[in-house]
Amino acid sequence: MPRTTLFRHLLQQRHLTTHDAFATQYGRAAVRLAELDRDPRLASLEVSPRQFDRWYSGELLTLPRPDACRVLEHMLGRPVSELFAAAREMPASLRESPSVLPQREADENPLDIVTRTQQLTTGNADGATLAFISSSLKEIVERYEQDGPYVLRPQVRQVRRLTHTLLDGHQPPGIRRELFRLAARASGLLGYMAVNTGDFVLAEAYRAPQYVQSIRLLVNGRARALGKTGDRRTAEKVIGQALHLSDLHEIPAGLTPCIAFEPYGRARTLANAVTSHVALRNTAQVLRDAEQIDDLVEHSASAWSRSLVRLDVAAALLQQRVPEVDHAMSLGREALRLCADRPISSVYQRSRDLRAQAAPWCDRPSVRDYGEEFGIWSSQPATSAMASAAS
Repeated sequence: MPRTTLFRHLLQQRHLTTHDAFATQYGRAAVRLAELDRDPRLASLEVSPRQFDRWYSGELLTLPRPDACRVLEHMLGRPVSELFAAAREMPASLRESPSVLPQREADENPLDIVTRTQQLTTGNADGATLAFISSSLKEIVERYEQDGPYVLRPQVRQVRRLTHTLLDGHQPPGIRRELFRLAARASGLLGYMAVNTGDFVLAEAYRAPQYVQSIRLLVNGRARALGKTGDRRTAEKVIGQALHLSDLHEIPAGLTPCIAFEPYGRARTLANAVTSHVALRNTAQVLRDAEQIDDLVEHSASAWSRSLVRLDVAAALLQQRVPEVDHAMSLGREALRLCADRPISSVYQRSRDLRAQAAPWCDRPSVRDYGEEFGIWSSQPATSAMASAAS
């Protein structure tokens, strides 16, 4: 006859009395614990129908193997010594005593109350876990412009996978809310990286249409689009709005990271506004703004920003009434070399546009040299993928 154990009782309460139902939850718990303990062996643990029958009936001569015990304790929140103890061996707080206590309704069973309390006050994540995930994302943001999306994207995926695994379990409300926020941040970073690698289909899947990063939307989106359509008045108005918003926020001096969730600082907003002024053929404004942020850009850790500003200035130099072709091509070659090992789609697009813009001077040695260097740079696998996405 099966023994009444805490394990059996908890499974009845959770409706896990069949092997299939139990094995599914056991497998999920094993994966979660593998992530938390950084012990990948646990993720492959399974429970056979025969093992389940023995555990459920309480017919064990010895406790399960140590790894299985770890998963069971993580899944059910009790030591295995209590889970498989016979009713008479359970702690007094978990023991039913129908011979002493008056008849109770089913929902007033002391074991049910203890079990529900355990479920509501414990979880698979705590403050230390949240701090670890948050610091991991912060470190990725800080390293992004040095290491680039190809190196860091797998790490962000790991963070996102961990948050989703934890969210499959249960936590107190405050912990769960923070987990959702961290999971959203990880997805936001992956969406940004998809843009930088030219994977626009993936970026579109990450897009949240109702979420507004106002400064980025104004200076990266509307102003550039208006500049390309020649709507000078509206474009300049939008750039002014973006700069005003940047000034309203207390952002540390310097060039803020392009992928950070914080608002753009003035220097970062100006760097992006320069691109809009190129489209508007505001040559003098491009050169003034570039000079204004030159020191911050050149002393920043962002090779991409240094490259992009050079490409914008090069384009402006070719727009002058007396084009400075050789100077523009020199800046273009510098831009390519700055991103030689970490290309991104925006650098590819602007360097390609610069080559097309310089076509009228194709007989000049500097233009030929730039074209050859662009051809070599754009033939590397990462850049070729961007070229395919852009075509």
